[in-house]
Amino acid sequence: MAAETNDRVVPGIDQYFRMAKHPTRRSAARALRDIPSGLTIMTETAVTAVLADDQRGKRCDACFKVNPKLIQCPKCKEVWYCDDQCLQRLRDAHHTRLCPSLEVLLNALQAQVSGDAEACRLARKDVLLLLQLVCTLYSTPEAQDIIPRVVTDPPTQPLDFDNPASVFAHLLPAKDPPRFPVPYPFFPVVSDAPRAGQRHRDKILLYLANRFHNNNFGCWTSDMEPLADGIFPVASRVFNHSCRPNCVIIYEITPKGLVLEVKAVRRIAKDEELTISYVDPAIWLGARRSLLKMNYDFVCDCPKCVAEGEKKLYTSSTWLTEEEMVDAGADLMKLMLPFPPEQKVTPQRPLLAPVPISRGIEELPRNVLPMFNSTNLPKVAQRFSDAAHDGEHSAAVSCGKLVLAIYLVHYTSFWPMVGLHCFELSKAMWNEYVAAPSPTATGRRQQLFEALCCAEWGFHILGVSVARNGDGGSSIGPTEEIHRFRAHVLAEWKSLP
Repeated sequence: MAAETNDRVVPGIDQYFRMAKHPTRRSAARALRDIPSGLTIMTETAVTAVLADDQRGKRCDACFKVNPKLIQCPKCKEVWYCDDQCLQRLRDAHHTRLCPSLEVLLNALQAQVSGDAEACRLARKDVLLLLQLVCTLYSTPEAQDIIPRVVTDPPTQPLDFDNPASVFAHLLPAKDPPRFPVPYPFFPVVSDAPRAGQRHRDKILLYLANRFHNNNFGCWTSDMEPLADGIFPVASRVFNHSCRPNCVIIYEITPKGLVLEVKAVRRIAKDEELTISYVDPAIWLGARRSLLKMNYDFVCDCPKCVAEGEKKLYTSSTWLTEEEMVDAGADLMKLMLPFPPEQKVTPQRPLLAPVPISRGIEELPRNVLPMFNSTNLPKVAQRFSDAAHDGEHSAAVSCGKLVLAIYLVHYTSFWPMVGLHCFELSKAMWNEYVAAPSPTATGRRQQLFEALCCAEWGFHILGVSVARNGDGGSSIGPTEEIHRFRAHVLAEWKSLP
């Protein structure tokens, strides 16, 4: 998932970075100037995308927006759309070609995967994405000319970032063959390829399919729910991986379609490499490396992986008593969360603490390292969820603070999961204030102050790391929801004597 070996400026996206040589990877995207946190570095509209299974029938297959009054295609019964305009959009893109064959296609898939429902579900998504890609690529004479000629390894045609067919053709193939049936018989149905292209259709389809699992993007909503699988060849070609990335990818639903945005989540210095994470950075070291090796065929040696490997001996918590684990958690929260003591909270409009600063595991004292045992974060996160659900407000706040402290080591401060958790923790703090207020005025003010801090942090973090214009889901975005909640807590603060 990276780019060209020679130093060059990428046409159309050269405002903030250039493509440069890299000692171990195909290339690196390096900043042309200092980049502030929150800046959108690049945008790319999906070549094509397929909705996640949980979104099918809830979102329009054309505009991707949630609509309770979707219309199901009466012929294939496989796509849903809002109105005639969305239907025409689907037809222009691929549905005119695919609709008559979808029933046959799905029956064939069912037979090939021996009736396994899960395998059929995965194969359906990948095969539809592949056929939609072929429909899109072969919609122009330029693509019809490019694809048959680039089916060489490596491609002999020059890379053209303005042409999705060219960029996709230059992506690295997966190490292993596609994990889904390649629908060779459907190639003539979905393309207007010239005769020479038809003769090589098996080779062309396999060439495209080989670049799916290690290059396509799983798209998420602002609430971190699966949205779709999409093809964004330029982003795939340009950005290398780091488990401690300086950029995050978010997804917007626009009139043009599903759009990927690459945003800086911290200040990036000139000439620093721009990186994204191909996996969740909070997954423990062994699992991250296994996923990266299996899906992308490399062993990650980023600073986070190196540091966690060096600290592996001390992150084992098997030798600690329960009391010692509690003490380690308290020390970590004190280190990472900038809540001031009660006596420093004044009745006036609160001077809220700044967004906490994330730290690498190599910056932490040894006594808190057991908090980063591979099983600890899932366990504490589950405790937080259960306690919040069961009305155990004090336990929820305590566990929620510990989760936030751990997140601030695994993630950079302005990461979506950090912002979403800040909001959930703020609500847990408010619930504790309502259900079990402190017996003293100072204590109640401290409870509200911490809830305000977390809401404020969540607002600022998600303002950087989630979709500004919405992802077609809820009627209000998470930042607007936090803004309203924060105003509610602040009003209560002002009412205190």
